[in-house]
Amino acid sequence: MLRLGVEEGPEAVVLFREKQLGRFFSADEKKRLLHNDFKALLTVYHNEVNWPSMSNAPSLLSSITVSCLLYAGEQDQVYDGAKEAGKHIQRASFVSIPGLGHGEVSERSDLILPHTKRFLSSVTRNEG
Repeated sequence: MLRLGVEEGPEAVVLFREKQLGRFFSADEKKRLLHNDFKALLTVYHNEVNWPSMSNAPSLLSSITVSCLLYAGEQDQVYDGAKEAGKHIQRASFVSIPGLGHGEVSERSDLILPHTKRFLSSVTRNEG
């Protein structure tokens, strides 16, 4: 999909995703998708795929001392890694979002913001 956006433009991605989802996007959804920088997103994707081994991740993660909120949709390819990372960060909170994948979670502020507000409130109380 990202390569399609680079090679054929954001409009091709809109058509592809609408066909894939079996529905048309709302005006807001379409606007958001059309404003993506697909070249930048493809670069991020390639960097993630080629990320070096994380065999020493637990020791790196345990050195993080700030409070962290981690969340992922249960159908996200990074779900297991994010949940495991939360076990190694000293002051991490992990939130599981049922039934959603990566892109879907990023579009559901109604599900994320309540957790974010509670987290920020607790950090302010405990660290302020």
